Amino acid sequence: ARHRRLETRLTVFAGAAAPKSLPHGDALRAVYERLLGKPRGDVASLALKCLAPYKVPHLAPYAARVAALLDDATLRDTLVKLGASREARGVGAVEAGGAGGWQIDDTHRAGLIPVLCRVLFGRFRAKSAAVGGRRKASPAARRATILSFLAALDPSELDAFLVLMFRPLLPSGGLDSLAPLRGREDAERALSLIHISEPTRPRL
Repeated sequence: ARHRRLETRLTVFAGAAAPKSLPHGDALRAVYERLLGKPRGDVASLALKCLAPYKVPHLAPYAARVAALLDDATLRDTLVKLGASREARGVGAVEAGGAGGWQIDDTHRAGLIPVLCRVLFGRFRAKSAAVGGRRKASPAARRATILSFLAALDPSELDAFLVLMFRPLLPSGGLDSLAPLRGREDAERALSLIHISEPTRPRL
């Protein structure tokens, strides 16, 4: 019942043509961004629709790709095509050649990667399948796909995901209070720790 009420309210707010003019419009945007990390794909999808009227520069060009991450039927293909690695980045526009892959513009990267990490954190936690439950998928296969994508990010970009994953275990300073990831090996060890901790990780 609680989730249904939340979905009803989000549906109403998604219809707001000028959300910035609403009372506490900026605070509402922050709430929508947090809800992107919900394991229930329907809630995250509605939150994404609520964000659309804000026309966030680092999110608007990729909204369709982010929405595709919320469905197990398209998650893997989207992550494979999304050019997250700087080493693999080509020169070009946001979409670099259809089936050849989609590139993240460098000017959007700092804002977009944390959004992607939040969405993927929700999908990582999800026990059931896709948006609306249209397709059953193995949680283990989904998590493996997500971790492969995260492994292509710069080590410093993993902070957004790690803070969400280990939030109950971190002091108030978050990862800033711990030793930073200093290279690819440290990043890979952190991702390995996610595998190890998943069965015993506290519910977030």
